[in-house]
Amino acid sequence: MTFAAILASIWLLLNYTTGDAWHYNHFFSSLEGKDAETILFWQLCTTSSNEPLYGLISWAAANAGISRTALVAAANVVLIGLLAIWLRRHDAPWSTWLLLFANYYVLVLLATADRLKLAVIMLLGALLVHRTWQRGTLVTLSLMTHLQSFILVGAWLAGRAPDLMANLRLRRELPLIVAAVVVAVAGVVFAAYNWGQISGKLYYYSGNSAGLMEGRDFVLLMAVGLIVSSNRPRVMLTQLPLLILALILGDSRVTIVGVMMLFQQIVEERRTGHPLFILLMAYPAYKSIGFVENVIAFGNGFGSIAEFQPYPLRICTQIFER
Repeated sequence: MTFAAILASIWLLLNYTTGDAWHYNHFFSSLEGKDAETILFWQLCTTSSNEPLYGLISWAAANAGISRTALVAAANVVLIGLLAIWLRRHDAPWSTWLLLFANYYVLVLLATADRLKLAVIMLLGALLVHRTWQRGTLVTLSLMTHLQSFILVGAWLAGRAPDLMANLRLRRELPLIVAAVVVAVAGVVFAAYNWGQISGKLYYYSGNSAGLMEGRDFVLLMAVGLIVSSNRPRVMLTQLPLLILALILGDSRVTIVGVMMLFQQIVEERRTGHPLFILLMAYPAYKSIGFVENVIAFGNGFGSIAEFQPYPLRICTQIFER
């Protein structure tokens, strides 16, 4: 099944040619032969993002003669491999493997979402390693790759807070506490430095939010989680903050985090055979059919056939100076 998932991911990558893929390809081509100091300029202009590690990785690959397609294909192999190791570690049945690799949100990660893909790879690595400094390093790198990692890490910490506090040994956990403080301070500094762009995105997403209707997915996730899970407080502590965030920003950017968190929890509890969990995760698997059909018809998973043109240099300069 792992090999089949890798082949499917490469097919998606080769056929996903419009939408976000167009912007990422344009970003790569813009970096070829450029100095490192221009990374942020081109990243803002072509992808409307400024996470430093993603830009640096892309610049290094582009100037080493590695195409975006080759880089993302390698990242897909790593992502699928880490998921397979994680599933094996928790003795997940074949049905769980199928539900995961057919999941709509996993297909989105494999086909496009380059920044989030790299960030999730680092977070998966953090789940699989054992030493505190290794986990701290990987989480920090993830936060530098995609801002959405802050939501993922925050949701995980919220859900595990009671367990972490109950088992806290100050001397033993001091390196982790120091690392958490450093990451938090770095996050505040990064947010302050880039507040103009962050506030613009917050305004855009909140302006497109449908209000209370945005929370329906999380109500369903919480309901199933409370029935299936053996750790109900963790379900509430994880999903409730995400529900509030979805009401503000809209669920299009937050639902993927809620699904990831619930899937992780139920797999770790070895309760994926519950009929309600299977039924809940069958819907994202069904949704992936339309995603693949759109990739075949339009070159992206969302059914858009719009033509994309690069920003004129004048507009890029204005974006960079804000």
